Amino acid sequence: MWLRAKAKDARSLSAGEEAYLDRELAIKLRERMEHEASIRWWQLFGIEGHSLDCLEAEAKFITHLDNIFKCPPASQFLAPSDTKRRSHHAYHFSRQCVYHGVEYVAPPTTRLLELMLYGYFPYENTWIYLDRRSQLSSDGYKKPKQWLALPPGEIPQDRLGITIEISTGWRSLIRSQSPAALFSSLKPFEKENLAREFGAEGSHQHWLEHIVEGLFFERGHRSRISISYAGESEGQHLTLAELIAEEGRTPGKKVVMHDGDYLNCEPGNLIVRSNRGRTMSCKTCRRLTTKDQSEITKDSLGSSLRICHSCLRWMARTSE
Repeated sequence: MWLRAKAKDARSLSAGEEAYLDRELAIKLRERMEHEASIRWWQLFGIEGHSLDCLEAEAKFITHLDNIFKCPPASQFLAPSDTKRRSHHAYHFSRQCVYHGVEYVAPPTTRLLELMLYGYFPYENTWIYLDRRSQLSSDGYKKPKQWLALPPGEIPQDRLGITIEISTGWRSLIRSQSPAALFSSLKPFEKENLAREFGAEGSHQHWLEHIVEGLFFERGHRSRISISYAGESEGQHLTLAELIAEEGRTPGKKVVMHDGDYLNCEPGNLIVRSNRGRTMSCKTCRRLTTKDQSEITKDSLGSSLRICHSCLRWMARTSE
C-alpha cells in the first residue's frame, strides 16, 4: 500500500529530481548498450574470425562488408577510422551448447555499432536503415534482409533510432525514444506506473535510487527493459528498392532483384513486376507455391528459377 501511495509522487517530482533520474537511467542505458553491442559484434563477426584490434584489421573488415553490401556499399556510410581501441567482453555458445566467455580489443561502442550498420544513414535524398526484424514466412523460412527507407523528407529523431521498452505489470508496456531523458519524457501516469513497479520502501532518496536499480535488475535472466534500434520494430516499411524503382510503393506491383541479391539495389538490378493474378510453381518439385513460400534463384546459365523453401532446404542439406 505504501508503494502504491508513494508512486503518485512520481507525477510531481521537482526538476532536479527528474534530472537525477534521467541522468542515472542514461548511465545504466549506456552500460547496457555497451554490453549488448559487444556481444552482438562478437556473435556476428568475432566467431567468424574477424578482428578490429588495429586500423589495418578494421580496413579489412570494411572490405568484407562491401563484398556483402553491394549497392549501396557499406563503406559509403562509415566515417574514417581512428586509433581509439578498448577492451570488450562477450560470450557465445558452441554447437555443444558450451558457454565461452571472451575478451577482445575493438573500437568504442559507438564505432562498433556503426561498423555493424546500426541506425539511419543518409543516402541521396533519404535516410535508409537495415531490416533487422526476425521475420519468418508462413512456412517458417527466414525472409531476406534488405535496406529500408524512411519516406522522402522524413528525418529521424536520432541516428541510432533507439526505442526503449519497459515491461510493467501484466502485459503493460512503456515506450520511449528519449534515452537521455527517459523519465522526464514519460506521461504522468507512466511515471507513476514506473515508480509503483520498481520503487522500494524507505526514505525518499532511497525510493528514487531504487527506481533506477529496480528497473535494470535482472529477474530470472529476463530484463524488464529492452533497447531496440532502427529496423528492429515490426510494421509496414518502405524498401529502398521500391523507392529507387518506383519512387514509392505501388499497389499490385513488387520489386525483385535480377541477381536475387536483396542487398544489391543497383537500378539495373531492380525489376518491377505485377503481383496479381499469377500462379506460381516450384521449378524443382512442380508444386504450387507463393511469393512468401519461395525464392527467385539463378541457374548456371543465368536463368531465373522459382524454388520453394522446402526444396531450398533440401538443396542446402545435400550440398553439405
